[in-house]
Amino acid sequence: MKKILWLLAAFTMLFSSCVTKAPENVVIKEEKPKEDPVEEVVVKTEIIDVYLISGETLKASDGIIDGYIEYKYDEKGNLLERVEYDGEKNQKTRMVNVLSGDNIVRTQWFSDEEETPGIYILREYEGMNLIKEISYNIKDIPQSISSYDYDNSGNMVKWTVSTGDNVPMMISEYDYSNGRRSKAMFLTPLGELEGYIEYSWNSENLESEKTFDSDGNLEKTVIFEYENGKLVKEIHYRKTVVDYSIEYELDENGMAKIKKHFYRSGNLKAQWDYEYISVKKEVQL
Repeated sequence: MKKILWLLAAFTMLFSSCVTKAPENVVIKEEKPKEDPVEEVVVKTEIIDVYLISGETLKASDGIIDGYIEYKYDEKGNLLERVEYDGEKNQKTRMVNVLSGDNIVRTQWFSDEEETPGIYILREYEGMNLIKEISYNIKDIPQSISSYDYDNSGNMVKWTVSTGDNVPMMISEYDYSNGRRSKAMFLTPLGELEGYIEYSWNSENLESEKTFDSDGNLEKTVIFEYENGKLVKEIHYRKTVVDYSIEYELDENGMAKIKKHFYRSGNLKAQWDYEYISVKKEVQL
């Protein structure tokens, strides 16, 4: 009997020691996966000459000057002012831009030499993307509102035009292919298609614009012609018949120094002569 009690006591002590002993902490070393080295993105830039129109002269077919336009810019090439004159150099309109950074946040128009105030436009941006324009009359009453939406690549995909009371009037939607606009669709506020434009590109340049009505009937076409990658001619068709054409004469920098507008018959209708200034711009390669 004593032997049995002794065995029972020994078993109890053994069991008690098993359940009361604190477990040992086991540390497992986790191996962190090796991170790939982060390649630093190097943005290459180059300083180039950018040519901006500084003067524009409009001439009738007989060579008589019908008007002038003068442009003024800041040192970065942002447009500050545009002044339009008649053939006798009397001021017709003056447009003034107010900048915030490189964004035009306000545009004001003035008429005649006494500079009677006209409408003005206020603009809102997200980064460099214009997202809203509101036009006001001289009594500060909103007249129209334009809103713009963009995709992740910064391409404008939607343009909504509303009344000053923010009632939608017209919606334009845009499709892109390889970063270039391929189609523009014009819709009613209810989403009904009113017409569309299809754009055709070659490797570098826009080759044609074709405008269709809501039933898909061709209304007009513009064909663009180039020399050494520079635009030298536009042929405008109404349906399939030539309506008029525009030809460009280029200077040594490839800029249009003369633009000529011809009737369907080939007779000259009007001519524009251009002058330029150059500014230094940093561009990404």
